[in-house]
Amino acid sequence: MKKFLIIVFFGLLVWVIHFGISMLAEPLKETNPVLFQSVIFLILVVSAVFFLVIYFRKFFSGFAGEGLLVGLVWFGICILLEWLFGSREPGFGQFFLNQGLPFVSVPILSCGFDLIVKRKVW
Repeated sequence: MKKFLIIVFFGLLVWVIHFGISMLAEPLKETNPVLFQSVIFLILVVSAVFFLVIYFRKFFSGFAGEGLLVGLVWFGICILLEWLFGSREPGFGQFFLNQGLPFVSVPILSCGFDLIVKRKVW
């Protein structure tokens, strides 16, 4: 149970960092929306990688699919919170296409970390 709470806590931190920086960079969205989207995506990737490194170094148990579990939990947290607090879209489908798609990178990264750790490449 403690491990699942850590997974949820790290997922919340990934979203809080992403959301907080997107709020600070909001003026950039008006002047250069493409740069804004790129910066926000990079923040998402950097924060996810940072917490994945911590998680896999300290809490990894090695069960099959752990990376997928972590990635899907973080993806769910980020998508849900972003939709509730950061979306201006009327429906979830439109939100996902316009704002949510970059969050798919989180489970991809976590599965990659899982494979690296299991093969002891790290």
